[in-house]
Amino acid sequence: MSQKFITVLLALLLGIQPVATDLYLSALPSIQADLSATIGQTQLTLSVMMLAFGISQLFLGPLSDRFGRKPVLLWGVALFTLCGFAMVFVSSIVGLIALRALQGVGVGAAVMSGRAVLRDLFAPERGAIVMSKAFTGLGLTALTCAVVGSSAAQYLGWRYTLALMGLFGAALWLMLLARFQETLQTRNKNALQWRTLLGNWRAILSHRAFLSYSMLSTFSFCALISVLAGSPFVLIKMLGLSKLQFGLCLFFMPIFYITGTFYCRRLLRRYGLQSAVKHAMWLVLVPGLTIGMFALLGMQNLWCIIIPFYIFMVGHGVMQSSGQTGAVAHFPEKAGVASALNGFMMMAFAFGMSLWLGANLGDNANAMMLGMAFCCVLTSVVAWFVVPRFGKLPA
Repeated sequence: MSQKFITVLLALLLGIQPVATDLYLSALPSIQADLSATIGQTQLTLSVMMLAFGISQLFLGPLSDRFGRKPVLLWGVALFTLCGFAMVFVSSIVGLIALRALQGVGVGAAVMSGRAVLRDLFAPERGAIVMSKAFTGLGLTALTCAVVGSSAAQYLGWRYTLALMGLFGAALWLMLLARFQETLQTRNKNALQWRTLLGNWRAILSHRAFLSYSMLSTFSFCALISVLAGSPFVLIKMLGLSKLQFGLCLFFMPIFYITGTFYCRRLLRRYGLQSAVKHAMWLVLVPGLTIGMFALLGMQNLWCIIIPFYIFMVGHGVMQSSGQTGAVAHFPEKAGVASALNGFMMMAFAFGMSLWLGANLGDNANAMMLGMAFCCVLTSVVAWFVVPRFGKLPA
């Protein structure tokens, strides 16, 4: 497999996450109305998917270290695809939540395996550059989801919007079947033994570099989720935007994210992975403090929300590329487990953020805006103090 193909494939594997989230955000208010659900119940379709995404990786990672990346990928993407088509026929919010939980397992298989494949094939510094290119592709996927998802929700309805997830999964599964070659050179026959598994978890979770980069990617992702989970209700229901106008707001989000991935590659070549995040810290701190100030002053119009968020997305492109690569850098022989633990931390915290939003998002945008501000400050602290001190990479 060529490096170009690996980059494209990795972009699609990571891109399954915005397909599972961004694609149907415009449809959330319609789902709430059609299935007679509350805002909290409707947000569970997002938060439960993320929780299943995170927990499943704890077991999918060792499975991929034992049996290889390709079997886990094929089974996981197949599950994602089948759930996408099955959701078209649900008649209750409970059924939709259950299918979304199963779909989260498929997302976990794709994203975790993608990060493990990257560590199988590339050294950390080179892997960070390839990862940033893949995240550029993820941004293009998210951009497409914003346009296609909002158009489908506006003109076809939310059921057709969810069916698009199944179509994406089917195309990705055929690509994996036809072109992907196993990247794991030596299978760990003991990877599924509880003693080995617990020992690996303990070794990875006690590693300072792993914790540093995982906190970086986790807090940055939580800032993103605070807006993604709250924005359909804030922008459509509170501020009165149409689904197409909301989709247009989402359309520009990945453009700024893609800009961040290009900036990340420039920083990586100039400063290296450990120092790159420190130089990009202001792209997270400034918009975080700004949107927090707007919330406290009662300034909750579209521009006070969207402009800080767009600036944050540039910084997010740096933090995710660096954080997810650095988290697995020290564990080439346990890349699946390290990738899984990093993914679990991200999704567990994001699940908590989503639940908090569901409980506190009332008739204003304070919860969403202050949630983003808080997570941006945490990300900045990790980027400025923690990663430069504890994030040294292996030679």
